Amino acid sequence: MNVNNLYVDVGGYVSADKLGYAAGRGPGGLGNGASYGGIGYSSGTRSYGSIYNPTDLGSGANTANGGGVIRVTANNSVINYGTISSNGGLGAFGCQAGSSGGSIFIDSNSVGGTGVIRADGGNSNCYGSGGGWRIAVLF
Repeated sequence: MNVNNLYVDVGGYVSADKLGYAAGRGPGGLGNGASYGGIGYSSGTRSYGSIYNPTDLGSGANTANGGGVIRVTANNSVINYGTISSNGGLGAFGCQAGSSGGSIFIDSNSVGGTGVIRADGGNSNCYGSGGGWRIAVLF
């Protein structure tokens, strides 16, 4: 999104949770625990994508979609007191492998607030958790 200012209030949520590659799809979607910025549990895949310009979708695991992409270009400021999130999905029934988190890229003249920016890999109680994500904040 291209904006002059982005303000996320307390309790507000900007989300691309589970909007990445579908279950079992994507460059890191093989095995138990999908990969993206970090290696998923026993996935047999490598991490992928740019650490400087993260724009890739997170890979899906067996039964869970990966995290999507949030890209914010703000001419003035991004103030976050809520949550900006691109989490990967949890394994089905808490026991299937988790998917990888997605990408968040923020480019602004000013960034502030005490909110959360996250793109976590999905958890699993029995098999592997999803790998990490990629987040870049430029100001």
